[in-house]
Amino acid sequence: MIDKVLVKNILIKIGTYFVLVVFINIYLSYIMQGRVIFKEVIAYLYFFSSVSIMLFLMRSSFKKIANGMSKKIIDLKIKKLVYFITVTVLWTCMLFPYMLATFSIHRPKIGDKYDPQTLYMLEQEKVSLRTQDGLVLKGWFIPNKNSNKAVVIGHGLGANKSNFLSLVELWHSLNYNVLIFDFRGHGESGGHTISFGYKEKYDIRAAFDYLNKEKKFLAENIVGYGVSFGGAALIQAVSDGACFDKIITDSSFASIDIMADKFVERMVFVPVFLRERIKVLGLAFVNLELGFNVDNSSPLRISDKIKIPWLIIHGKKDVLIPSQEALSLYGNGSANKQLYLVDSGEHYTTIDDAQYIYKIREFLNNNDKKDL
Repeated sequence: MIDKVLVKNILIKIGTYFVLVVFINIYLSYIMQGRVIFKEVIAYLYFFSSVSIMLFLMRSSFKKIANGMSKKIIDLKIKKLVYFITVTVLWTCMLFPYMLATFSIHRPKIGDKYDPQTLYMLEQEKVSLRTQDGLVLKGWFIPNKNSNKAVVIGHGLGANKSNFLSLVELWHSLNYNVLIFDFRGHGESGGHTISFGYKEKYDIRAAFDYLNKEKKFLAENIVGYGVSFGGAALIQAVSDGACFDKIITDSSFASIDIMADKFVERMVFVPVFLRERIKVLGLAFVNLELGFNVDNSSPLRISDKIKIPWLIIHGKKDVLIPSQEALSLYGNGSANKQLYLVDSGEHYTTIDDAQYIYKIREFLNNNDKKDL
């Protein structure tokens, strides 16, 4: 006989998850100025439900462990205290890091609300890019018929191509053809897992190959531009052999380990002595999920392979990714780099600086090393 109460509880939980997932997608789409992708809501609901089941099973196990730890204690107050401490420690050191890791590398996708045509009256072509590991990425090619130069634009983490249309206009005004696309696990592109630049290098490479092989742009006329997470992917791609003429990174991180440190520092509700443990376990879960050590592929560890001209841009007031990360990248490896620090810039508000476009134009026209 079917347990009606059990069925009712399951349906209530599924309904609650659905409402929560829809809210998350609507909220993120609103703050990111995008649109909800319904099929991604269903996919994220499945993912969210699966994670919830795992968390429920882990929590049940923790309760059994806590009961076992306090079983032989007679004093009721001490018994409750031991039970509480055991559950709290297990939750903080296992469940919490697991949740952080899981929801860091599996994010809701946000659709495009605008495109170059509707926002800037720029002609566009919808393109599909296939990566060497089989994913299909969606992008826009914005032609500039008076130019033989092109740029690949890599967007930031959790965003999509439409969030960076101001860059399309900027590069179009610099007389460049523009290719902007959604990274894997973002927007309308395939995949649901991010790797902080390691596998996204295949996405950058697919974009470069499209310009080089399909659109017949010479490698010496193709520039790479990446923001934050997109900059890390660009560094990975060039270190792996992508033949850009020059690259520009803005607000990018150098070390994943340091970024994890900064992330847990903002968890004011977590005791200081537990933050390092949460970071270590969180990274361990990320590594387990991805199948490799993400810190070993940090941009700083591979940036010395980059020999082409490289402009590193960063805001001095960036609290999400401190400008020290830019200084680390600048001081590592080849001398063929330029550094442009924006005094009032926060995380990717550097583009608001009055000198931004002029510094980029100067870099594109001058390969000599100097601080801008």
